[in-house]
Amino acid sequence: MLGSGMNAAALSWYLLQMTHSAISLGTLILLQTLPMLFLAPLAGVVADRVDRRVLVMAMDGVRALIICFVAGLCLLHRVTLFELYGMSMLVSAATSIFWPTMTALTQELTSKDQYVTANAMLMAGVQCGFLVAGALVGFVYNHVGLGGVLLADAATYVGSLICYGLLRKGRHLVMNPAESGTNRGIAAQFAGDISACFRYLQGNLYIVLLCICSAIIFAAIFAQNVVMAPFADLVLHSGAVGFGWINAAWAIGALLSGGIVPLIVRRFGVKVSVAAATGLLAVGCIVAPLSGRLAFALLIFLIMGAARGVSIVGVNTGLMEVVPKHYMGRVQNTFAIVSRLMQMLLGMLLGVVAHNVGVVAAFGALGMAYLVAALAAATAGSPSGIFKQTPLQPVTAETI
Repeated sequence: MLGSGMNAAALSWYLLQMTHSAISLGTLILLQTLPMLFLAPLAGVVADRVDRRVLVMAMDGVRALIICFVAGLCLLHRVTLFELYGMSMLVSAATSIFWPTMTALTQELTSKDQYVTANAMLMAGVQCGFLVAGALVGFVYNHVGLGGVLLADAATYVGSLICYGLLRKGRHLVMNPAESGTNRGIAAQFAGDISACFRYLQGNLYIVLLCICSAIIFAAIFAQNVVMAPFADLVLHSGAVGFGWINAAWAIGALLSGGIVPLIVRRFGVKVSVAAATGLLAVGCIVAPLSGRLAFALLIFLIMGAARGVSIVGVNTGLMEVVPKHYMGRVQNTFAIVSRLMQMLLGMLLGVVAHNVGVVAAFGALGMAYLVAALAAATAGSPSGIFKQTPLQPVTAETI
């Protein structure tokens, strides 16, 4: 996430300098979303059918190669919008497979009583990367340029791939006991897996609303990149350095929340914790552009970052507690499609509003999205049941 955070921030700043238009940032969000929409149904089935560790390693390798190629073009001063948009589309496609698979892998390797702690540690790791990225990109961008930032991003993917390679040994599959031993064609198997997921979701209003909340949160977080650079440049007049400090404050808040979020979720429960945190995000979006000063804005984004950490850890914990392991990939990717659609529409909306009306109005629209997520979490009701986790055994030739 160190490299990904630097990549996202540097690319947004580069496009804003290159085009002088927030619409180009909205276009970036749109193009990042399109491949995810087509891959999400397949990604969910694959995540529940193959070794998840191998799959996340493959996605790390693919992204490293793509980013390294575009970094070379940047260093040779031959990069254009076509390559930058193309890189974003391909990397986003791989990322759409990586994150749900990695979350399912976390559930696979974690005991039920440690879900909230594991998610908090995962969030802390992610935010440590974004913390350093948010600070670094504002200070080093003028020295190394976009090409240098992309090379650093590619190197972090290689490091991540090595870590996953050392995670465990052997081939492990997560299969539905009812589907074991079946011998169907690929098309029939794919259709059956999708149908089984929808049947499982029917009547599980708690899971559906929690996933809708998650979809809106992630869509808003991605779409927020559209207005962050214009906010630093046009509202705070702080340039790339202010942009770096804002990203750092956002990440520090989420990082600090990792120490208290297990206590919050265990004390108040998933539904109340997520609803309160997303409501706080909505208020922060409305207040932030009215600050006018960098110091006040940093305080607001610090609080928003903490609320973001609580909301994401709460949602992931709630899903892990209820959704069986053999459905986790498909459930997440079903709502990933909803999230990508929201991300695409919200990103373009924020770009148009920021360009034609103003950054303050764009932040208001973003706050309304978080408010809808809070309402979805607040009305989720209670889970219909908690699944019992069974030990996962390595797959051998005899068991296959």
